Amino acid sequence: MKKNETSNAINRDTLNRTCMLHNVLHMIEGRWKPALLMKIQEGVTRFGKLKTSLPGISEKMLAQQLKELEQDQLISKTIYPEVPPRTTYALTDRGAELHHFLQLMCDWGMQHLVDNETIANAN
Repeated sequence: MKKNETSNAINRDTLNRTCMLHNVLHMIEGRWKPALLMKIQEGVTRFGKLKTSLPGISEKMLAQQLKELEQDQLISKTIYPEVPPRTTYALTDRGAELHHFLQLMCDWGMQHLVDNETIANAN
């Protein structure tokens, strides 16, 4: 149970209300969320395929991260009434809007990874 009266909780709430960047970063924070959003954008939509496409993620973590992305309305979940049940995930309009910015961050990261490797090799 989270305490809402702690200074940490008060500070978090203040940042969420006053800094929209903090709000966005809070939605995508988590080891696997950005990768999940990128995979879903690419068309990987089933739980099992997402798990296979991200080696190292546990089923528990995958389920948790997908649930949080759904709660933040970045993805939608559709359960088909079949035996066995089939579940798919898709970006919402809100999640699709975010994709452009995630791609820019990926590109920036790749550029600076190359810069950091060049610097490390020069030393």
